[in-house]
Amino acid sequence: MDQEIAEMTELYVQRGISQEDSATIWRILAKYPEAFLDVMMAEELRLLPPDPEDDPWKGGVATCIAFMVFGSVPLLPFLLCLIPGLDTVSDATQMRSAVLLTVATLFLLGVLKSRLVELGESWWRSGATIAALGSLAAAVSYYVGVVLQQLFDVSV
Repeated sequence: MDQEIAEMTELYVQRGISQEDSATIWRILAKYPEAFLDVMMAEELRLLPPDPEDDPWKGGVATCIAFMVFGSVPLLPFLLCLIPGLDTVSDATQMRSAVLLTVATLFLLGVLKSRLVELGESWWRSGATIAALGSLAAAVSYYVGVVLQQLFDVSV
């Protein structure tokens, strides 16, 4: 506990509070372990304690629905070929369409995140960040698959 008090004291000193006052604040808070942990998590890690009003079931259902809806978007170009008359679309066109839809969906998720979770963050920046990170993850996954396919001489 002494190490945590010292860390948090130093954090407050860096913010302009005197060493003595900062140490006093954290020694007093240390008498209340639950409050100390909540404040330390918020100050040091920027993690807020869970809201007792939040319903984990509601969050879980929302996450599941969002995953199913947004996760199915990249499949649309491949499902469209099941419609008579659209079955002549080439595999390359379907793949390009799936990639473009995926990037657009990731951008939309970033925009939604900026509006719902990180209030005040630029919607454009949030969308671009999520699209870039998701695209990078997809590219790395794809190339790991290519390498493993070559390494183990497997065709899919």
